[in-house]
Amino acid sequence: VIFQFTPSIILIIGTLVIYNQTQFLLNRKVGFNKDQVMLVQGTNTLGEKTQAFKTELLKSSGIKSVTVGDYLPISATKRDGNTFWKEGKVNEDLGVFGQKWQVDYDYLETMGMRINQGRYFSKEMASDSAAVVINKAMAEKLGLKNPLGERIENGWQKFTVIGVVEDFNFETMKQKVNPLCMVLGLYNSTIVSVKLSGKDTKKVVSDVASAWKSFSPDQPFRYTFLDE
Repeated sequence: VIFQFTPSIILIIGTLVIYNQTQFLLNRKVGFNKDQVMLVQGTNTLGEKTQAFKTELLKSSGIKSVTVGDYLPISATKRDGNTFWKEGKVNEDLGVFGQKWQVDYDYLETMGMRINQGRYFSKEMASDSAAVVINKAMAEKLGLKNPLGERIENGWQKFTVIGVVEDFNFETMKQKVNPLCMVLGLYNSTIVSVKLSGKDTKKVVSDVASAWKSFSPDQPFRYTFLDE
């Protein structure tokens, strides 16, 4: 009887733990919208045609927005660790270690993140090439009580803070959200993220596949979804 009940109790406890962990992962607010975001892989093969590919995708009524970039809020994507200071404090303060991500104008909309203060990058503002959008964790670590308009640097570049985004998880949930800043940067990305409207997903995937075939007929069409 002891032999039968002991494994049973262990299995029941294990099942409850796994269930609770699964519910935690599915329902926890991570600070971005992971649903209906399609990740098209291998887009570095498009080269200079990447932006044209993005424009073509936006013609589909089932696509809300598209962003080009490898810096995504999920593990195993690109990272760029830097140390940041308030402007002029490099030789005085220890600095704050955080991430510097290169993004485009449609990153926040595609990923479903929210601006807490200020604004996001605008194509109408030429000065945004030297601007930065930081998360709340970065503002707190640098001691920026009124971050908008503040100047920060990473030792060789200086930026003006134009916005503060709500903190979002971009690594394991066992860790606190680390400081992060976003800068405008267009480069040969391996991933294009596509935000779907949620209507007729199969047709939208087919549209994206057709667009891919027209731009890169010799390369296989590979994709996954962010929530996976």
